[in-house]
Amino acid sequence: MPVAVNGINGIGMPTDFKTRGFTGGTHGGYNYQMGHWLLGVEADFEYLRSAGSNTVTGFVVPGLPATIATSLGTDWLFTLRPRLGLIFGSWLFYGTGGLAVTRLSANWSFVSIGAAESASASATEPGWAAGGGVETMLPGKITLRAPLLAVTALLRGRFCPSSPPSLRPLGGIREPHHGQRARRER
Repeated sequence: MPVAVNGINGIGMPTDFKTRGFTGGTHGGYNYQMGHWLLGVEADFEYLRSAGSNTVTGFVVPGLPATIATSLGTDWLFTLRPRLGLIFGSWLFYGTGGLAVTRLSANWSFVSIGAAESASASATEPGWAAGGGVETMLPGKITLRAPLLAVTALLRGRFCPSSPPSLRPLGGIREPHHGQRARRER
């Protein structure tokens, strides 16, 4: 058996997932303005459909090819982040970063001549979110936002058991999106 395990480790697990998906949800927070500076805290809870897969092929032992397919996905995301911004007229330029939590699901399959095996796992994992954006105040106490947020989950060996804890991308950088949200006067 050690030959097969060494052979599988030699093939390696896929580590590059080209994820794509959709996000949408609810956002809330509190801001405090001091002159041109803004301090705040914000939280999001979103539907986040982000999934990706990858396949690698190699030899378990010389002359015996094998394929390992891996898929990784999530369907929700929670973030809680402080925010620091600079205000110019009705424009706010800000940076943010903090906690991100999501539920990751993974599936694996191993196929070789005369052998096939599959497995799956899921776990709620913490990570971090960081980004920034710009907002402007519109008439009627409406805010137009263009945020950009990168999210990473910390996989603590559950999905990559032969690896030490490491940061793996979760969906990469979210597409900028525009939204309108009611806001109290400054």
